[in-house]
Amino acid sequence: MGVRISENPPVDPYWLPLPRGVEVYVKPLSPALYQTARIAGTRKVGILLEAQDRIIEAGGVIEDLPDLTDENAKLGLSQVFFAENLAIVAIMEWSGVYDMEGEKAKVSEGMIRGLMADPLINDAFLTRYISRLEAWLAEGKDSGISPNGTMAQVPNIAKGVEV
Repeated sequence: MGVRISENPPVDPYWLPLPRGVEVYVKPLSPALYQTARIAGTRKVGILLEAQDRIIEAGGVIEDLPDLTDENAKLGLSQVFFAENLAIVAIMEWSGVYDMEGEKAKVSEGMIRGLMADPLINDAFLTRYISRLEAWLAEGKDSGISPNGTMAQVPNIAKGVEV
């Protein structure tokens, strides 16, 4: 198995449908945007872990956070922050998102964080947004790697040579 790529990455923003009647107009995902958001998510968990330790040492109680000494909890929270960070840099416009008064919500970092607090939307956004990048990477033209390592659908120009 190999990877097929296109010479022309997606450059135009597009509408991405999400659960609950929400659609977001997003910038195309680039590898740089992806990695920046992933690293920011991991760092945010590290900051929370340090703060949690200081609060507990001071006799405080932590609520509304998973136990960050658990590796699965840290990885899960990091993934939530990753999706949130991607949404903050990617979402340009939306439909189906309303403020507490029932008016169309303006796109802002705070409102995006509120939207991404919904587990179904968070998960769907991450899955669907990343799938566009994966689809671009898979956009080969007429060739791909076959199981035995030779190129599929490419003519043999070295007749008589065994590979």
